Amino acid sequence: MSATEVMTGTAVTRRPSLLRAEVLRIRSRRLVRLLLALGYALIVVAFVITLVNTGNPTAAERSAAQTQADQLVAQCRADPNVPADQKDQVCQGFTAEQFLHTRPFDLSGLPSGALAVGAGFAALAFIIGASSGGAEWTAKTLPALLTWEPRRVRVTLTKVAVLVATVLLATVLAELLWTGLGSALVSLRGSWSPRPDRFWGDLLDTQLRAVLLAGLAAAGGYALANLIRNTGAALGLAFVYFAVVENAVRVLWHWAQQWLVMENVTALVQRHGVDVVISQQLDPATGGYTSVVVHLTNLRAGLTLAVYTAVAVLVAAVVFRRRDLT
Repeated sequence: MSATEVMTGTAVTRRPSLLRAEVLRIRSRRLVRLLLALGYALIVVAFVITLVNTGNPTAAERSAAQTQADQLVAQCRADPNVPADQKDQVCQGFTAEQFLHTRPFDLSGLPSGALAVGAGFAALAFIIGASSGGAEWTAKTLPALLTWEPRRVRVTLTKVAVLVATVLLATVLAELLWTGLGSALVSLRGSWSPRPDRFWGDLLDTQLRAVLLAGLAAAGGYALANLIRNTGAALGLAFVYFAVVENAVRVLWHWAQQWLVMENVTALVQRHGVDVVISQQLDPATGGYTSVVVHLTNLRAGLTLAVYTAVAVLVAAVVFRRRDLT
């Protein structure tokens, strides 16, 4: 964007770039820095706790644990109270890992940790977005901003773009931090073998979906707070929606579960999506009920959440364009 020159006497002043102003504003906000620092600190704390509570068991410890597991499996199979056709299913639950006093860090903890980091930063992103959307209404700084940039839709979209870019970058750094610390845990307290095929590709795919979720959460939080004009009210409304409204929909209208935000969030971050039961139908042949299931893929969930977010931002921009700031 080229600067607009405004003549004031003999001096020429340049109107600051809206994009640059928004970048400086979000960088200078103490709440943003505090929340992101808290997120990174929690990752480090989780690493330290896991490092202290895991370890590489000796061969003798593994042998003793395997012996204990074999004894319980033998007792289970000899138990007359366990039906013969269910012994394989019931008795296979005893493994040596359950009886190790010092347990190693499992390789599956890397993608699980990536999901946890993504969920945590998505929650932080929503708070950051809501704070960014409501802070200027509380501080009453928007009228001053609009004196040199009166195009309100452009203001809204620029604010959302800078916010989302900041959150995406922060979440990528968080995932990189966890990848490094998680890899250290595997090397120090676990084993890289056996490693599933496409392990790193699947891990990267999980992390990218988590990063996308954080960006959508930030934009959604901003749009909601900008509509309500208050950060606290936006967070309260979000809590009521997830705690009350969505649970009511699950109970009263099963068919609508496939469109709920939380179901789609879960489907987005899970590797293969999720199955959602939308109804129960009576089977005349057996007299029992069969479940009607809809599979929510990663792609469908991502597109659904993206549409919800885009609509929320668009509504916020249109309302802001027509709203009286007094």
